[in-house]
Amino acid sequence: MGIFTCQSCKAPLPTRRARCRVCGWALDYDPKTSRREREVILGIGIMVVCIVFFAIAIAIAVGYVRPLLGS
Repeated sequence: MGIFTCQSCKAPLPTRRARCRVCGWALDYDPKTSRREREVILGIGIMVVCIVFFAIAIAIAVGYVRPLLGS
């Protein structure tokens, strides 16, 4: 177990998830929380990419089908 320090002012922190008494800065040191946040961001990013690809596919399909229907 190490000594936890504030990343803003380098003052020692009493516990792992404590708020700094000197500058008031706080950081969530819990690796599960940061991993969960990364997974959520990755999931949202994948959904956005899928929606963009789906929109491109629909635009291509409409552009291909519209001339066939017009003639």
